Amino acid sequence: MKLTISDSSCRFSSVERFPGVSTVLTGAKGHSLSRLAAIAAAVCLCFIVSAAGLHAQGYGSISGTVTDPSGAVVTGANVVATQTQSGAVTTTTSGRDGRYVFPSLLPAGYTLSVTAAGFELYSQKGIDLEADQALNVNFTLKVGAQSAQGRPAPCGHWISSEAFQPA
Repeated sequence: MKLTISDSSCRFSSVERFPGVSTVLTGAKGHSLSRLAAIAAAVCLCFIVSAAGLHAQGYGSISGTVTDPSGAVVTGANVVATQTQSGAVTTTTSGRDGRYVFPSLLPAGYTLSVTAAGFELYSQKGIDLEADQALNVNFTLKVGAQSAQGRPAPCGHWISSEAFQPA
């Protein structure tokens, strides 16, 4: 028995029923719909896997520990990441365990600067962060005069608030 569907909105050309055999739906060119569905599912799966992989890419992180010369952790140190080309500045503070973290930084070159009361300013240039990279950069601060209060300039140098005091 053969039944032809004449509805123009339907893409099935025919439904065939043979005694003792299950019903087979075929498309306009005679392809089995189960085969077409499997191909469509495989293509969708490829797109989903590709999109998930692209979403995770792009950012990196920099973390580490700030210590003094004896190895004791420095709590409350101000850590500044300055993107070398754009001058974008991101800041964080070391915790009770001396650890700091910049969890989401764009891949680029960075200068890291650390200041803390009773310690000299420490600055490290030439830190290159790549996509999906987790860098560990530890700092050992030198005991000295309290570091000047200020902020990093876009060029990576430190601008001291003392420089702007009237003479």
